[in-house]
Amino acid sequence: MSGIWQWVILGTPDLNGISRTSLIVAAVTWSLRYEWFFYLALPLIALLVGVIAPLPYLALSCASLYFLPQWWELKDYHEMFFLGGIVASLLVRSTIFCKIARTSVSSFVIVLCLVSIVSFCSPAYDLCILLLLSLVFALIAGGNDLFGLLTQPFSRLLGEMSYSVYLLHGMILYVLFNFIVGCNYAKSVTPFVYWLLIDCSVPFLIVLSYLIFRFVELPPMKLTFQVSNWLQKRVKLELPKGSWR
Repeated sequence: MSGIWQWVILGTPDLNGISRTSLIVAAVTWSLRYEWFFYLALPLIALLVGVIAPLPYLALSCASLYFLPQWWELKDYHEMFFLGGIVASLLVRSTIFCKIARTSVSSFVIVLCLVSIVSFCSPAYDLCILLLLSLVFALIAGGNDLFGLLTQPFSRLLGEMSYSVYLLHGMILYVLFNFIVGCNYAKSVTPFVYWLLIDCSVPFLIVLSYLIFRFVELPPMKLTFQVSNWLQKRVKLELPKGSWR
């Protein structure tokens, strides 16, 4: 049990004597430390928009910003993606930007950015990719539906269960290549056969992800507003006059 808590907060130690346990889930939990860092930084970030959190929260935020980057060895590149999200959250408040984002031209820009990332950008951790992905994210957040594709019911469902897909795809691939196909066989197959195996695993991933989303993720998500209202009643923030919230 202590190992599981370390996965949530500290890192990915081996569990139950299994070497490199993190590979079973494709090491997707690496992002948790950045999420914790971002959440703990919010009281200080709030000061930029004139929101003053209680002193204990500000103190915790200052300590986190000082100690956590050294403790967790956080990389600046990954933290920059949060900046892209922050910029997008500001852009979508602009009526002009949202109007531009909903045009067909912006849809072509999104497709061009995604094709460029896959075809030309290298290495994976590159400033070019950061900028292009941030632009794509901002345009979609601004209301672009990618020629109507993102408004389809199936697309919306895939979007809602995308985090389950992210968390579970590694386990599906681990089972496929370690217990069904075999690692030795997988090393000898052609690219066509390899991708055929991947494609065959997709339906299982989608079904399992939907079940996890429907029965594990969705119930607590429905409680979000109740929990948020409960917190707001107990944590009083000093908001400047005329501030947005």
